[in-house]
Amino acid sequence: MKNIVIVGFLILSCCSAGKRNPTSGSTDANSRTNTVMKSWYVPDSTTALKIAEAIWLPIYGKGIYLKQPFNVSLRDSVWVVEGSLPEDMDGGVPYIEINGISGTVLKVSHGK
Repeated sequence: MKNIVIVGFLILSCCSAGKRNPTSGSTDANSRTNTVMKSWYVPDSTTALKIAEAIWLPIYGKGIYLKQPFNVSLRDSVWVVEGSLPEDMDGGVPYIEINGISGTVLKVSHGK
């Protein structure tokens, strides 16, 4: 568990130089949303996927790459990253939830 915290801290340190405050910017809703997300510690799906891999590798090993492609989605302010399996294959996939605003890892699991 200590290694997970250290890896997560290192990734978040690289992703941001410090706490940033959201700005409202333009009155256009999409522009405002993009501006706010850029102020998040995990501003995009690429960053969420990198954090997921950094957390999963020490726990589950390189076998996670057999569960590609990884699906990344944003639900409210939480990034959800999960592996995938062909329909005819049994087994589980790695799963993680990351709060985009704070960078906090909310859940890590692997189905069976």
